[in-house]
Amino acid sequence: MATNLPTPPAATQQFFNGYYNQPVTMQSDAYDTVYAFFKSNTTSDAAAQTLTKNIMVLTNNNNLDPIKIINDFSKAGNQSELKTLLITFFNSLRSSTSKIGFSNNTYSNQWVQRNILP
Repeated sequence: MATNLPTPPAATQQFFNGYYNQPVTMQSDAYDTVYAFFKSNTTSDAAAQTLTKNIMVLTNNNNLDPIKIINDFSKAGNQSELKTLLITFFNSLRSSTSKIGFSNNTYSNQWVQRNILP
């Protein structure tokens, strides 16, 4: 295909071609422990796999021990507390503009609101 765009350097192209295929090395016993925890606390295998993958990647990227994180999660008394702990863990590693699990309520100015008919 003919193009007038410059050819990117090979190193740049190689970096971006493999950007989403970065290998993550982890201990199999840690993965199995995290997966077993989520398998016992979720209703579907897909949810357990997704949560396990996310916990393993986040702990690997932030030099955290996944077993310690799971031990903290196991202290939750019920599913609601576990959900809160998961949201808190995920949000602690995100920027303030992309928090999950919380709604941002907007309130109308009182002067504007009084002019709107029900």
